[in-house]
Amino acid sequence: MCTLTIIPSQQGRTIITMNRDEHRHRHETNQVRHIKSAVTEYYHPVDQSSDGTWFGFNNYGHVMALLNRYQENNSKACKSRGTIIPDLLPLQSTSEIMSAITHLGLIDFEPFDLIYSDYESILRFSWNGKQLNKIEIANNMPYILSSSSVNMESIFAYRSKLFDSFTQIKSNKTEEKILKNFHLYQDINDTSSSVFMSREYTHTKSICQVTLSLDELSYQYYTQNNLQKRDNHMNNLRCQIINLSLIC
Repeated sequence: MCTLTIIPSQQGRTIITMNRDEHRHRHETNQVRHIKSAVTEYYHPVDQSSDGTWFGFNNYGHVMALLNRYQENNSKACKSRGTIIPDLLPLQSTSEIMSAITHLGLIDFEPFDLIYSDYESILRFSWNGKQLNKIEIANNMPYILSSSSVNMESIFAYRSKLFDSFTQIKSNKTEEKILKNFHLYQDINDTSSSVFMSREYTHTKSICQVTLSLDELSYQYYTQNNLQKRDNHMNNLRCQIINLSLIC
């Protein structure tokens, strides 16, 4: 239950934003894990229950996001999908990451969509429980991917229509506009389908946003506590910020 968008900006940057929708009782640590070795430096938020993650990036400009595929299942699954991104983030090159994805031992995981992005390319890896498909995504066009545990087709169609309307407005799509005018949008008459989702047992838990250029990356993490403190005009909205120089 998540929504991810990728939007190229007029300044030659790529803005990647992801709402994480999760059970109300499943919490995050609200901190960003930072691991640094001699050659690689990487970051990711942390799920309190699994110690895994749904989003991450490193100092080589590799950004990854994982969404569950609720429309399929895998009865042989025995590992948390939250371990996938932390296993990939220490790698330096795109080719290493591509090879590692195909050798993950996918039969151990429930179905998922893994979005990979660097400054030059965007790839979607879809594991349906039986086979892995790789799809290349145009990096000069807005892109949306969404998942939902209920009414998947209708909810994705609804969110896609909102996204099309938002991206067709002829204005510079800044990080703030993407956040406030799309990822924080909630229709009070249909909070279940809304991008900023709210249901009885689940809701939008947090939002991650990365701005990626050739030589630098900026990350903003809006935690559950941050999001709850905002007012109706999105004032008082605070986030954790990380700025990272990239190895080109």
